[in-house]
Amino acid sequence: MRHFQETLWTEDPEYINPLSSNTYQKEYDHTATDWEKVAEYERYCAAMEEKYLAVQAGEVGGDGIPMLTVVVDGC
Repeated sequence: MRHFQETLWTEDPEYINPLSSNTYQKEYDHTATDWEKVAEYERYCAAMEEKYLAVQAGEVGGDGIPMLTVVVDGC
């Protein structure tokens, strides 16, 4: 029962100390940097997949660069 009471006590917002602005900024910067790294990696993976699919489909320009077909519906 003690563990349950400790859990309730720690989940009560009244007992949670607010972050200082320095701590918040440090955590924000760390999280933002991590998101940027993940986004960059995902963009790279998507580009490599598109390149692979273009080469497999034979859509390669005269200079050997894979070409992508983009379809726009005009809306």
